[in-house]
Amino acid sequence: MKLFFLVLNWIAGIFFALFGLSVTFSSFVSALFLFSISLVFLPPARKLIHSKTGRALKPVEKSVLVFMLFIGFGVFISAEIEKDEKEKLEQIAIEQAEEAARIKALNIKYFTNNKNEIIAKINKLVETEKYSSAVDLINKYVSTNDPDLNKLKTVPRTEQLIKELKGVKKANVNLNQALYEELVSLNPTNKTYKKKLAYYNKKIAAKAKATRLAAERKKKIDAQFSGWDGSHINLTKLIKESMNDPDSYDHVETVYWDQKNHLIVSTTFRGKNAFGAVVKDYIKAKVSLDGVILKTFE
Repeated sequence: MKLFFLVLNWIAGIFFALFGLSVTFSSFVSALFLFSISLVFLPPARKLIHSKTGRALKPVEKSVLVFMLFIGFGVFISAEIEKDEKEKLEQIAIEQAEEAARIKALNIKYFTNNKNEIIAKINKLVETEKYSSAVDLINKYVSTNDPDLNKLKTVPRTEQLIKELKGVKKANVNLNQALYEELVSLNPTNKTYKKKLAYYNKKIAAKAKATRLAAERKKKIDAQFSGWDGSHINLTKLIKESMNDPDSYDHVETVYWDQKNHLIVSTTFRGKNAFGAVVKDYIKAKVSLDGVILKTFE
């Protein structure tokens, strides 16, 4: 058993010594922790320490020492790895920036030599409503900061508006009108956008007119009825004119049916007859939208 532990200590000591050598150039401090662990295991090192100090490490002390040294190794090697990763990322960023600068310089040079052709191509793509391709070309040469190219920066917004319109229902006239209004402002020569804008403007105007007429019509109808008891004002006058005792008139209920170009109004009321008895009666009439009694029904 003693021989077994001796061999095990040699193996562990050599392993950590070799491990320390392998990380020496990447992290010298981490390697020192591994060499220290190796010394804890190697029998010659333990004998040397014992001869100098007169004290041998107990198994528990040995375990704690190895554990603490290994923790130290882990902390420093992690820091080195993180540092290496950071340096690699910084190098990649530098290389990417250099590549971007190289491509930018090539694009600027190409645009300078072929400006008219590129601008004409973008305009042609816009005219045929191939906005995605036009946007790609604009973005490719936008770094030139050319004034003629800058005028075409409205194209991405045009593309965005076209996409939005695809998700808008035709019945949503207000949103359609707003989107086409912006499209026309961005593309004042586009006949399709102008035609669509005119269509939705007409729709909105017609809707506004219908709303206004409906409100005016309702106001006319409401004005025919008493705000106090809901009776029809002109029909009430007619009823009273035909009663034996107009002062006995007592309104019960009035209802009406809207027939588009006229109303049918029905009023239930009480009043004294020729014998002085209070009786209940009703009358139905055809009434104009202005409140004129056109005809009565028995």
